[in-house]
Amino acid sequence: MTITMARVEAVLDEILSNLAAGPISCGEDRLRAHRASMADAAQIDRLTRLTMQEYVKATWPDPADQERYFERNRLEPTVSTTLILSEDGSGEVVGRLTLGAVDHFRRGPLLDIAELHFLPDSQKKGFGACLLERVAELAAPLPLHLMVLEVNPARRLYERMGFKPIETDEALNPRRVEMLREA
Repeated sequence: MTITMARVEAVLDEILSNLAAGPISCGEDRLRAHRASMADAAQIDRLTRLTMQEYVKATWPDPADQERYFERNRLEPTVSTTLILSEDGSGEVVGRLTLGAVDHFRRGPLLDIAELHFLPDSQKKGFGACLLERVAELAAPLPLHLMVLEVNPARRLYERMGFKPIETDEALNPRRVEMLREA
């Protein structure tokens, strides 16, 4: 099967719609997802900073480099493909999932997990594994792509979920591990 960018973009939209349509069962817990809007920007940008600050500092000691990371990962450019995640019972926002369609320079069109963050109190509850599995089910037969900072312990989760490191260009992705999960 030839995978086109149009196909990846269509699957991306289907996944976002499906996840936002109802609760996502994660064991005994359930998440709710809704599409982000610019009204969510400040909250989601704070969430990203809270969840990533430790790893960004360990990766780039220079504060200017750290700010560049957070500027690149703001909600604004990805608002249309971002879901805000909240716990079903409380409605409290606990995470962010941003997907994308990328035309990988070596592998062609791929579905990209651009951002998956949970607040510290919501980590290690199985939410990340649950969402990754659900996205993989909905994306099949497309492979999933992501990049993770070398120092981020989420890399172990991605490996457990079937993602494997792939060859990358260090100049393009310094201090990051590029990973792929085949369908």
